[in-house]
Amino acid sequence: MDYEASMDRAANRLGFQQETGLAALKSTMVCNGGAILALLTFLGNKSAQYDASELESALTFFFFGVLLTLGGYIAGYFSQVILMGFDIDVAWNFQDDMKAEPRSRDVNKAGLGGALCLGLAVTAVVVSILCFGLGAFAALRGIL
Repeated sequence: MDYEASMDRAANRLGFQQETGLAALKSTMVCNGGAILALLTFLGNKSAQYDASELESALTFFFFGVLLTLGGYIAGYFSQVILMGFDIDVAWNFQDDMKAEPRSRDVNKAGLGGALCLGLAVTAVVVSILCFGLGAFAALRGIL
């Protein structure tokens, strides 16, 4: 495989990763937000029998799931901003190399910052999914 084909494959994989990450963020927002609406609708039914403390716990888990998803969106955005700056700095360093000059940009900090934000975004989504599971379990205990 030649250079161009390798770069095309890498770009396609990166696009798939971006789409998958965005789908995960959207899904956790819909799941946790929808669960909040469903519980509020259930609570509006006066004839329903339920354990209020368990449903309060469920709403709390779902609420934190929504907050974590929003945090994931924000961390994902900043990871891309930082990594864009990283790519620009790497390009400047390549130009310095071509001119046989010392590298003018320190890319290690930007790369680390971007990776950290990306890790925070992924962690937020995973914990949001965990919040949904815990909230669903608490809701079932409160209803049944």
